[in-house]
Amino acid sequence: MMKTILAPSLLLALATLVVGTIPVRQLAQNEKQQQDCKKRLTEWKNEEDLGIRIFYSPQALMAHYPRVFLPMSPLDQRLGVLDREVIGVTPTELRALLQKLADANLDWRSYDHTIPLFPGDANLPREGFRRVQFLVSCGKGSCEAYMDPSRLCDVLATFDSAFTTPKGLWYFQTYRVNLGCKITGYDPQKYHDPTGY
Repeated sequence: MMKTILAPSLLLALATLVVGTIPVRQLAQNEKQQQDCKKRLTEWKNEEDLGIRIFYSPQALMAHYPRVFLPMSPLDQRLGVLDREVIGVTPTELRALLQKLADANLDWRSYDHTIPLFPGDANLPREGFRRVQFLVSCGKGSCEAYMDPSRLCDVLATFDSAFTTPKGLWYFQTYRVNLGCKITGYDPQKYHDPTGY
């Protein structure tokens, strides 16, 4: 039986071809994820069970709890109020936040299952101690992105115009200030609640 012996140059060429297809395939998959999520952020804008979570706690000591934005009626007394980590927003504000996320040039991953917005402290993603997590979730699925914290203040500043409820805007800005962002004209006492909420 004759054995086929491949020249070293041919082996190298084959290895390069095989390895080179992996990044190309990965890039194509990532691009599909991006397009899927951008489409979802538009299509899900009227879903009643949709919520948005931002999580980043650089000290890894749970010093910075997530902020979860949930839609509420414009007549709801809880609108714009911070209840634990939840900020109630109008459906219009939520749609505007979704558009801001779609425009933020984030590296999205799409999921066909619902990722819980409130998994409990012990189950928050460990990656959120190193990078900023954005999660959009509803009964139809989820989209998740992580961002380098060096972009945190600039990206979140673009979200301000999504808020029409002054108290909601103040709580969102307070969250950013606590993460080290500088906000011109921010008044830390404007809606300060001595109970800590």
